[in-house]
Amino acid sequence: MQRLFFAFPLVLFLLILKGTVLNSQVLIRIENKEISSSEFERLYKKNMSVAGEISLEEYLDLYIDFQLKVYDAEKNLLHEETSFLNEFKMYRQQLARPFLTHVPTEELFLKEAYERLQQDIHASHILVRMEPGTQPADTLLAWEKAIRMREQILAGEEFEAVARRASDDPSAKFNSGEIGYFTAFQMVYPFEKAAYELPVGEVSLPVRSRFGYHLIRVNDKRKAAGEVKLQHILLRLPAEAGDHSIMEVKEKAETIYRRIQNGEDFGQLAREYSQDMASAANNGEMNWFGTGSMIPEFEKVAFALKRKGDVSEPFLTQYGWHIVKLTDKREVSGYQSVKDELREKLYSAGDERSYFIRNNFLEDLKKEYDFREEPGNLEYFLNLPESWFTGETGPAVFNQIYGKPLFYIQNNPCTGNEFASFLRINSRFVPAKEIRNFVSLQYKDFVAVKLMEREEQNLEKKYPEFRYIVKEYYDGLLLFEITERKIWSRAVSDSAGLEKYFSDNRKNFMSKEKMDASIFYFRSGRDLAEAHRLASRNTRRKYSEQSVVNILNRNIGEKNWTLERKVFSIEEFPLSGNIAWKKGLSDGIQVQDNNVFFFVHSVVKPEPLPLDEIRGLVISRFQEKMEREWVEKLKKDYSVKVDKEVLSELIRKFKPKL
Repeated sequence: MQRLFFAFPLVLFLLILKGTVLNSQVLIRIENKEISSSEFERLYKKNMSVAGEISLEEYLDLYIDFQLKVYDAEKNLLHEETSFLNEFKMYRQQLARPFLTHVPTEELFLKEAYERLQQDIHASHILVRMEPGTQPADTLLAWEKAIRMREQILAGEEFEAVARRASDDPSAKFNSGEIGYFTAFQMVYPFEKAAYELPVGEVSLPVRSRFGYHLIRVNDKRKAAGEVKLQHILLRLPAEAGDHSIMEVKEKAETIYRRIQNGEDFGQLAREYSQDMASAANNGEMNWFGTGSMIPEFEKVAFALKRKGDVSEPFLTQYGWHIVKLTDKREVSGYQSVKDELREKLYSAGDERSYFIRNNFLEDLKKEYDFREEPGNLEYFLNLPESWFTGETGPAVFNQIYGKPLFYIQNNPCTGNEFASFLRINSRFVPAKEIRNFVSLQYKDFVAVKLMEREEQNLEKKYPEFRYIVKEYYDGLLLFEITERKIWSRAVSDSAGLEKYFSDNRKNFMSKEKMDASIFYFRSGRDLAEAHRLASRNTRRKYSEQSVVNILNRNIGEKNWTLERKVFSIEEFPLSGNIAWKKGLSDGIQVQDNNVFFFVHSVVKPEPLPLDEIRGLVISRFQEKMEREWVEKLKKDYSVKVDKEVLSELIRKFKPKL
């Protein structure tokens, strides 16, 4: 998407103008292409709000240049090329996503997640695992097993003991079922929902997730800890480390900790000693993280640090000995500022929340598009033999049903033939006892695909803001493609043209005036005054940098001053202010903390720069020249007419009110 911004900076593609724009008169005609005043006005308002003040007349000139290039691309049939069509299709699909959702349900889950982000939950759990596709009888057995364990806990047996003995979560053998603190989107949704609704200390009834049944006990609820940013030093333990090895690594960690306490740089020590490969090379700096992102022992220490710069004592986890330093801390941001991030997490989670949103959206589409089923016709597919899925039974056997409708969308039939093709694409070997269930699920997906296809086709009609932004992307992609071919690629490949342009414009590619100078820095203004007097006397005789150095060392002391000798450009010269660039000794100058004078040995006049040194700049200027010539040619090749009356009305509309 970034490439579009290089194509036409005036079209700010990611902003969506809310509301509708009324039909209006034609403002611009390029050959037989008409552009309405409302379309021009909409873009002008959008760009004014971001780019700042620019007169309507100035914007009109730029807009016409832009539209001429797009028109030229269409005349050259770039919009019919497969590469363009594929890229545009991809962008349109991305732009369509925010419109293909059930907004009320989405907003409900976003606000729920935000509320939960205000609180961290500390929990333990016991898992009775169930594999996908578990039969009802086995599901009942798993439920009963979970109930028995809950009854044992309620009768007085410790939750931790039951977890170690019976939980199907392998980590329970080591952590007794404790999973530490977590917040929204860090657990599967049924688990998260149950935990946030459960009072502290209580044990839940079995909670079903895709992993099986969970017994959950909430140990604590606290105000959200927010996020922290740390520097980290890790000293790993050897494989199968015994007590002796653990203590050896601890002693090394304590030595590093004492060096930090004595003022040595944490980042330097991290680079030297840390075995956390992800952070060591970057001074031990970690990315921001919040509750539930790290193992509990690590988080406990990290969030206990209160002030920036606080350093933990060495602490042990399963990975080794750690030392961490708090570099920054932040609380949960406001809802609007994190809404987009929450939406991304909502859909990337792919859990029950996204199912509810999609299902509600599909139900609305069914009503809007007058969805009607012919359920009897689906029976043929529900009773397909296993041989059909392996390709042994050809489609001819089912010709009597292939042409019949399974359902209608706005009176348009979706036939058995279409569903058969869908099944062929999505099927794999299906055991005979699962055929009905498999076909039923595939049918639901097929209905969803067809409804979504119809909605996507209608987005431009239903949502003016979608139509506008898609048009902007379409024009922007065309502009990029034609500019790439007409200007950018040609400017790089046309060596002879580039060299001729450079030769004809050498005066525009000159080096900057520079000054060969020695700068003397002094610790105090008193040293500066005395040094300047001594240097002036030496200069009246005949300046010699070495003789001045000798004099200053004898009279000022070599520790009280420093010398810098360099060829400076104006931008590089370290002293600001109105400084005369002329040969000889300057006055004594006090600039902020600097007490200085300098001696100019010579002023280096501007001279032509070699092409190889500034090729990128020359190519850029050459491209600008080619583009100007291209626009001039377009204005000759294509007729452009602006309706003066419509333009006058727009100018009056945007004229500043006194």
